[in-house]
Amino acid sequence: DYKQYGLDSYTVSIRAGLEDGSVYEIAAEASDGMSAVKAARETKADMAVLDIAMPVMDGLAASKIMLEEGLVY
Repeated sequence: DYKQYGLDSYTVSIRAGLEDGSVYEIAAEASDGMSAVKAARETKADMAVLDIAMPVMDGLAASKIMLEEGLVY
C-alpha cells in the first residue's frame, strides 16, 4: 500500500479517484505549499499530488524541496 498526499484545490475529486478501490491512502492534506512541505516531513508519504498554483509557496517550489530532501520520489 502507498500513502500519498492530497494537497491541492481539487482534493475531493482526487481523493475519490485514488481511494476508490486502490492501494492509495491519503496521508495528509494542505492548503498551501509550505504546509505541504511540512506534511511531507511529518508523514514520509511515497508521493505528493500538488496544485501548481498554491498560496504561500507554489506546488513547483514545494515539490523541488520535497525531492531535494528525499521526502518523495
